[in-house]
Amino acid sequence: MFCVKLKFTNTKSRVVDAIRDSIPEAEDTDKDKGMLARVKLTLRQLLILFILPEFTVRSLVVIFCWCGASMVYYGLALNADNINTDPYLYVFLGGVLEVPSYLLLWLALIYIGRKKALSSLFLICGIFIFVLMTLIIVKLPGGSVM
Repeated sequence: MFCVKLKFTNTKSRVVDAIRDSIPEAEDTDKDKGMLARVKLTLRQLLILFILPEFTVRSLVVIFCWCGASMVYYGLALNADNINTDPYLYVFLGGVLEVPSYLLLWLALIYIGRKKALSSLFLICGIFIFVLMTLIIVKLPGGSVM
């Protein structure tokens, strides 16, 4: 028997493979090497994301989405003092609403994929936050909110 090796690799995969091969395994950083060796290993692994332009763009997009989603989530969660209702009820309802949202996200990831689910849920979130903002800003003549 003979085995034929065909190489259909492009430059990017060779560069990534070379970078991956140059990083030592986790077993090389034992406790006796110290904290500095583990920090250096972690930084070298983190820099892989910023070597190729495609990885850099993807990493920056993910970081931006994560920061935006975190700011909106914690802005809404920690803004309970400014809402004229029982704070315990507000926190309870927020927790109750997280259960269907996790289930909805899980189903969306399974059936429509990660990119479409993320894009559509960010769009829906943005629309509802804009509606909420307009409801708070625009008041009826009687002093009540629409």
